[in-house]
Amino acid sequence: AGTVIEVLKPACSGERECANVVLPIVSNQAGKPFMLYNVECSMGYRQDREVVDSYADSLGVTSDCRLKCENGCKTCKIRLMPTVKYQVEVDVVEKAKCLDDVNGDSYMVKLLDDGRLAMAISDGMGTGISASRESKAAIKMLAKLLEMGVESEFAVQTVNLMMLMRSKDDSFTTLDLTVVDLFSGTAEVIKAGAPSSVVKRGKEAASVGGYSLPAGVFAPLEIQKIEIELADDDVMVMMSDGVGEGFSSGVDWNKKVNKVLKHLGDVSVSEINRAILNISNGNYKKSGVRKDDMTILTARLKRVQKAEGAMSPVVFDREDVYAQDV
Repeated sequence: AGTVIEVLKPACSGERECANVVLPIVSNQAGKPFMLYNVECSMGYRQDREVVDSYADSLGVTSDCRLKCENGCKTCKIRLMPTVKYQVEVDVVEKAKCLDDVNGDSYMVKLLDDGRLAMAISDGMGTGISASRESKAAIKMLAKLLEMGVESEFAVQTVNLMMLMRSKDDSFTTLDLTVVDLFSGTAEVIKAGAPSSVVKRGKEAASVGGYSLPAGVFAPLEIQKIEIELADDDVMVMMSDGVGEGFSSGVDWNKKVNKVLKHLGDVSVSEINRAILNISNGNYKKSGVRKDDMTILTARLKRVQKAEGAMSPVVFDREDVYAQDV
């Protein structure tokens, strides 16, 4: 199910040959529908010599043709994979503790070669640049391990060990990882020091997981791992602890969020984030000060109704949201 086919071809002039020519050929030859996984379109920039030479070698072109290619040829790198069962709509909200400061949380939304989607939030100890540096390091390590095919739980354990080795003091980061199989809807939720996530299904909402010791505290790390089955229109909400930290000890943040989500109708993921943000902001206004950085990552599974070959497995709900380059 996780077969990835890579094609290198000359750039077209905007006719979308990747979707209209390459994709049908691959699907026909494979005997099952494929989709565009990633396209590095060369329109608007010149390829470097290494890419050009690689393409020229594959065609066995002459030195004269190669010279012409070096002087202006553009190539596109196309990656295709079997069409997945589920598409994911994503929205992310980030806020630093102080208005002009750096958010100490980091996140990733990354499609893996085997058709799984990895979503993660890392919360560095404290706030600002130092916390951001640690959380970004944890996210980058986690992404590389998952790309290499390392099992999710072991990847988190490994990141914990690496963070422990690089730590010069008692600093640590939390790791909150959800890996969704887009072919089946099965999801792994792995938490190291991270607060509960919330799964919304119709008019019901339930918390998943809870706090455990954060990454970088000791090794081996005792982490939480929960396997759940997600279905069409299910929503997963992941949050750093700064979202609910402003509440007094007498308020159950999870129950409050779950109650709000239960009463939300069929709204977009960005509207869900806005509702959670309003709860958090309202409480911080009462206390007069924001206590921590905050990140909310919300994703909704949508059943692919038609095998659209040119569809994207991940759709960001707002233009200003993007998958961080890890």
